[in-house]
Amino acid sequence: MRPAICKVCNISAVQSPNGEWVTFLDYKSLDEEEIGHPDGLEWFCENHIEAAKLLSHKNYSDALQELQKKYPVAISNTIEKNENKKWWQQFIKH
Repeated sequence: MRPAICKVCNISAVQSPNGEWVTFLDYKSLDEEEIGHPDGLEWFCENHIEAAKLLSHKNYSDALQELQKKYPVAISNTIEKNENKKWWQQFIKH
């Protein structure tokens, strides 16, 4: 299973405890023998969860494209802020 990180802004569940998982049209659960992350299941932070839910009737890739068009500033700000840090370094305070 992938970690709970918003695909729109890269905020994690630790930073956004009111985020949720959303199942999209192309959701396919894993068989009991399978290991990994189910297709069409993604986590969104509290700032983007409602918009993601409104697009849950679409395939995940189409929904994500719409979300990224709607929130382009959130994407660029997150990339600039975290571009030189590994994911675990964001949680370490100096």
